[in-house]
Amino acid sequence: MDDRYRGRKRGEKYNFDLFLTHLQMGHDIEFSYKGEQYAACRSGSDEEGRYVLYRFYDDASVQHFKNVEFLRENAVINGEKLEGIWEVVEVDKIF
Repeated sequence: MDDRYRGRKRGEKYNFDLFLTHLQMGHDIEFSYKGEQYAACRSGSDEEGRYVLYRFYDDASVQHFKNVEFLRENAVINGEKLEGIWEVVEVDKIF
C-alpha cells in the first residue's frame, strides 16, 4: 500500500488534520502546490521551532513552528494559509 494512504479509509481524502497528526508522529511529508514542491517535518530544536515547512531548494522559504496548532494557524505558501489551500495540495510522499 502506498504510504500516502496510511491512516485513512479507502476513498477518503488525505485531510489537513491527518497531515498534522502525521507530523506529530514524526513523519516527513512532501507535497506539491502550483507546480512547486514543499516539505513539512519535525526538527530537533525547540529554540527554532519543533516543526518546519519549506519549499525545495529555497532557504528563504523556511518557516518554523513551535507546535502543530501554531503551524495550523500560521503556515503560509505564497501569502495563503496552508490549511486554506490544502484541498488543492497534492501529497507526494509520507516518510
